[in-house]
Amino acid sequence: MMKIDLARLSEERPLLLSVSWDAKSRELDAPGIRFEEPVRIMVSAKRDSGLAVVQVDVRSRATMTCARCLSDVIIDVERSFKLAYALDISESVVELDDDIRQELILNYPQKVLCREDCRGMCSKCGADLNNEKCKC
Repeated sequence: MMKIDLARLSEERPLLLSVSWDAKSRELDAPGIRFEEPVRIMVSAKRDSGLAVVQVDVRSRATMTCARCLSDVIIDVERSFKLAYALDISESVVELDDDIRQELILNYPQKVLCREDCRGMCSKCGADLNNEKCKC
């Protein structure tokens, strides 16, 4: 579990954390996307104007399905984003796992192509037009 101890945050020096997630145990695999290696997460957190500002960098590799021909495509998953949390006296720790997971899932590519000029599949016979002529 990735947590930030708010008492350790300063405005000058960022607090650095890193972790690797297993995609299956974190339920990151979804229809059309399957992670091929652990998801590496690097976090840099600082205190800024009453907020805990967290810079998150996520790296991994995944297999996705081409939207036109349905072949597997290996992609590099690289996401960088910021999260901000109000510094609340009643809270001493911020848990990041759910927010990182949601941000990652919400930013999965909607459409992946195996190549820009992918010709797709014949809608009648199902032939992969990149590799063979239509049988219709």
